[in-house]
Amino acid sequence: MRLEKKYLSKKNWAKRKRTSSDETTQFIANAENILQRNIECNNDVINTTFVKKSSLEILHNNRRVSSIKRLIICFVVFMITISCVVIIFFDSLRRHQKSLRSKSEKLLAYPANLEVSLGGIKEWCRDDTESSDICSCDDPLLPSVPNDNRVDWWMDAHNANKDLVKASLSEDLGLVFLGDSITERWIGHRHGVFDERYSDNLKIFNRFFSILGGGELNAIALGISGDTSSNLLWRIKNGEVPTDLNPRVWWILIGINDLMFHMCGEDVVVIGFINIVEEILKLKPEAIVVLNGLLPSTEDREGGYDETTYLVFSINQRLKNYASTKERVYYFDPKPLFIEHYRRRGYSKNYVSLTKMPDLLHPSALGYDGWAVSITETLHTIGALTS
Repeated sequence: MRLEKKYLSKKNWAKRKRTSSDETTQFIANAENILQRNIECNNDVINTTFVKKSSLEILHNNRRVSSIKRLIICFVVFMITISCVVIIFFDSLRRHQKSLRSKSEKLLAYPANLEVSLGGIKEWCRDDTESSDICSCDDPLLPSVPNDNRVDWWMDAHNANKDLVKASLSEDLGLVFLGDSITERWIGHRHGVFDERYSDNLKIFNRFFSILGGGELNAIALGISGDTSSNLLWRIKNGEVPTDLNPRVWWILIGINDLMFHMCGEDVVVIGFINIVEEILKLKPEAIVVLNGLLPSTEDREGGYDETTYLVFSINQRLKNYASTKERVYYFDPKPLFIEHYRRRGYSKNYVSLTKMPDLLHPSALGYDGWAVSITETLHTIGALTS
């Protein structure tokens, strides 16, 4: 019995051993399967992560490429814009230079001894006049009185000038100014009566052009606001230049109203001015006559040059040409007095002086003072004054 039990025990143990071995084998196999599944799962995760990472890199690269494309497009647009601006600038410069050459050729086309006749008028109105209704030029060779709202006070101003002439006949007059509002304001007047706003101008006038005030000679100023060359011609012929008024020098400035407010062409302004000079030379053959060039003017509020400014320069050149052919006739250039060179908005160029001509038409007290100094110097130069 014992042997049998012992045998059975060995048999059971062997069976258990085989079972345990099978279980171990099975466990190992299961573990290997689990490990294999984990590896496959991890591979899937790794693959998925790689795909996601690759997708993100591709998206990022695409965005980078898009940004670069946008930058390239912006750069191309910028360069095209710059090119267009440069082309427009140089085209404008070319047009401006062409315009200046045209003006220069036009100046050379007019002889210095321009015939004072209507036949010499090629342009009655300015080139930049948009409507014929704006252009209201009178015949520059015919005397005329104003036909606008100045009629009410203009004749009174004319009579006041005649009274001034009569009161000055007993004096030793060395100089008479003839002109418009620019001349009238010399003596502090507007519309023929004294205006307190221009009292400083009168002080300057007396300091330079009154012997009692400290000047080197006596002078009177005969001007009326808004006058054209035709209006001044009428005044000359109707009492403001009597036979017994004989100064050494006649200083004439007229034409800016013809140009700016009646929109007359250069020919009208030049011939009207020269006709005044010829009238004075006829009445006073021994006198000296000075043509004061038109003061630089502009409608640009900052003093920049415009069409009016260039017309003034052109007119003045023609007046200078005329004066160079006449005895006892001189030209006075106002440009150095009323043009300043300075920087504005990054550009350095010439401007009509806002300090000397605040309204870009009439001088300030500072402008009149500098003008008086230059006039005195000119009178010495031409021999009308002795040191």
